[in-house]
Amino acid sequence: MRWYWFDQFTEFESGRRAVAVKQVIFTGEECRDYVPGFPVYPSSLIVEGMAQIGGILVGWDDEFRENIVLAKVSKATFHDYARPGDQLKITVDVQDIRPEGAFASGTCHVGEKLLAEVDLCFAYIGERVFAGKTIDAADWARLVRNAGVLAVGKDAEGNRLTLQGRLLEAMAQTTYPSDGCCRF
Repeated sequence: MRWYWFDQFTEFESGRRAVAVKQVIFTGEECRDYVPGFPVYPSSLIVEGMAQIGGILVGWDDEFRENIVLAKVSKATFHDYARPGDQLKITVDVQDIRPEGAFASGTCHVGEKLLAEVDLCFAYIGERVFAGKTIDAADWARLVRNAGVLAVGKDAEGNRLTLQGRLLEAMAQTTYPSDGCCRF
C-alpha cells in the first residue's frame, strides 16, 4: 500500500475488532478536488480505509504470511458526507476468518452520527499471483508499530500485543539508511 486512509488505531483486538481515526483536513486534495466547490471526503476513501484496517486486522492473525486483498464490497450504505474538519471514527468487526479469506463489517462515525456502513470480503491469494512475492515482513512490522497497533492492541485474552515470530525477526534484521529515512 502506498497511501493509508486512516491515521491511528485507538483499539485493536486481534482477529476480532479494530477502531481507528482519520482526521479529514482542509488542505487535502482528496477533499478539494473530489467535487469542486463542495469540499467533501470521497466515500470511496472511507471504504478503502475500512478495507485497510480490516486487512491489517485479518493479516495480524497469521503474521502477514498470506497476501490478502479486498475481494468484494457486498454492501455500502452512506448516510451523510464527511467534511474537512471532521474526525472519522472507523470501526471494523471481523465476522469470520477462513483458510480462503475473511468477512468483516465496518462503520464510520463522526461523533455520534453514522456516516457509512460497509460489508467487506477479503481473499487470501497465493504467491502465484504476485510471482512469489509478498509484502516485506519488516514493512508490516513498521506499519503496525507506527499505526498504533502495538500501543493499543490486545489478544483474545486481553494481553498486550507484541511483535513476534517473523515480524520480530524482520525488524531485528532491518538496517536503516544513514540519512535516517526508512522504506516505510
